[in-house]
Amino acid sequence: MRNIPNPFSLIILLVLLITLSNFFTVHRSEIKSAKTQSELNKLLEVISRPSATENQKSLLEASKTSDSKEFYRRVKEEAICKNKVRIGGAGDGGKYVCNPQNNEQHPNTKEKYAKINGQLFSGRIPDQLKISDMMVKSGKKSVELMKIDIEEGEHTALEPFIKEYSVCQIFIEIHGTPAKHLEMLQKIAKNNYRIFNVDPNPTCPLCSEYSMIHENCMEQFEVIPLDLVVPN
Repeated sequence: MRNIPNPFSLIILLVLLITLSNFFTVHRSEIKSAKTQSELNKLLEVISRPSATENQKSLLEASKTSDSKEFYRRVKEEAICKNKVRIGGAGDGGKYVCNPQNNEQHPNTKEKYAKINGQLFSGRIPDQLKISDMMVKSGKKSVELMKIDIEEGEHTALEPFIKEYSVCQIFIEIHGTPAKHLEMLQKIAKNNYRIFNVDPNPTCPLCSEYSMIHENCMEQFEVIPLDLVVPN
């Protein structure tokens, strides 16, 4: 006697096929843009992860504990940069930049900086020196790449600055408990930044490096947006 397929099994199979079809349809452009098998594997791993709601809930739960390593593990990328370059050493202080070659400075800017070798500002941030003071003195209105490593000063210094000035990429070391990390990440996220790299500091258990990019700059630096992970 011939076996008759279980109708319920057929429904499950049909739903699975539709889901897979939708998945590859939605992400066709990203999949085609992957240049190597490792890039493709990474892309498929990221875009097939749990839903944004599940990731946000998981991160929120981790922020209520004292386990920093677990918190860092649950901070997922919110954007894919296929060409991340580490600027600085492999230990403390290095930061990951997205497509730095796409940040071509104006020839006049290059010439000026070559003559004066940049500008030096000295003072404890934000008590003695505000980041905005540097912008006023330099006459600049926007920043392409911004590195922040100011030993807990980031918790009060950064948010007012990014509300006033346009910044494309932020590379920041955040200090403190998981709760303090989440609070700082939320401040930055509210200003339309997405995380594209997380790199826990090997010498400071309560520190982690985060690389972020503003949504308005993603096309310039060839970044693919993903679901948001930092909860509101």
